[in-house]
Amino acid sequence: MVYFSLYGIWCLEHIKDMNNILMVVGSDPLLHVVKDLKMSNNLDYVFLKTCYNAPLNMKKNFGECLFYLQEKISNNIYDYLFPTIDGFSLFISYLNERYNLPGIRSYTASKIMSKFSYYQIFDSLNIPYPKIYTKVDSNGITNYNDIKYPCIIKPTNKAGGADIQILLDCYDKNQAIDNLKFQNEADLKYFFGDNIKYIQKEEFIIQGYIDGDVCSCMGIIKDGTIQIDLIFDIIPAKGIYPAEVGLHYPSKYAELKTNITNYIEKFFDNIKLDNSPFMFDIVIKDNQMFFIDFGARISSNPLLLLYYRKINYGSYMINKIINDIDYKIEMKKTSLMMRNSNNAINDSDLFKNGFDIT
Repeated sequence: MVYFSLYGIWCLEHIKDMNNILMVVGSDPLLHVVKDLKMSNNLDYVFLKTCYNAPLNMKKNFGECLFYLQEKISNNIYDYLFPTIDGFSLFISYLNERYNLPGIRSYTASKIMSKFSYYQIFDSLNIPYPKIYTKVDSNGITNYNDIKYPCIIKPTNKAGGADIQILLDCYDKNQAIDNLKFQNEADLKYFFGDNIKYIQKEEFIIQGYIDGDVCSCMGIIKDGTIQIDLIFDIIPAKGIYPAEVGLHYPSKYAELKTNITNYIEKFFDNIKLDNSPFMFDIVIKDNQMFFIDFGARISSNPLLLLYYRKINYGSYMINKIINDIDYKIEMKKTSLMMRNSNNAINDSDLFKNGFDIT
């Protein structure tokens, strides 16, 4: 089983030898790559409206895209469905199973679509994570009594620190809940029809806040063997919105690699994920680890670091999965990446030293 969910232009050159690919294009950086691949590949594609520079008459909203995929896959023969956003995971898994295509299966997709789902798995496997107090959905909050402050409210189906807020007291909690916006159920049914069962519903969780250091690890699992490539520290913003503003390598917690790997092995065995890129974010407090985020994808932040060094990390990972060509990243010196005051990456100032890959 091979599952790729990639957010940028890296690695796509390694699908040129695969014929009859149907690609879901979710972002502008993919547009010129689609054009290049179209020249040498039997590639079909659909553009989401998040591709702002795609031809207007070719763009579809999320619901339209699901119907389009279903129609195309039933009338054509494809070797691979190539999603570029996680929101399609469950639907893609359904199509993979129905038409016997390689890729993610519904059991795995259902386990990783929501933070709440994989936190429940963490709990069953004794993988440490911050306590969940309650869920919040369009019906409101179900449990007020056990919440201890400070805590965090965050969406269960978003990445990159989006919409996360630290709540210092009950007033913060009530205000945050009042400001939440949920899609109307009737509107969802109108857009998605019967495909609504493949859509991750909007919900938030209120979770214990651990004021510790944050590190991230990323790597690959190939035929059940885990390889961690990078462990680096995340520098969060100060205040109640802890967005990522910087990255630092090497991590202060690189010696925890073996312990991290042991937890990851248990988790992947449970969700039956045996070929995929992956990333985990971990909070560390008083030498204790708490797993806070997971994705079966290539994380975009360290790829910025690798991208500016002209090293196509994603392509090495895909080459490993498809062609079983080994690679090893060797960071030679300390690397620091920070965002400027406009929350944009300033690559002329970021990279003080380099690294090599073999």
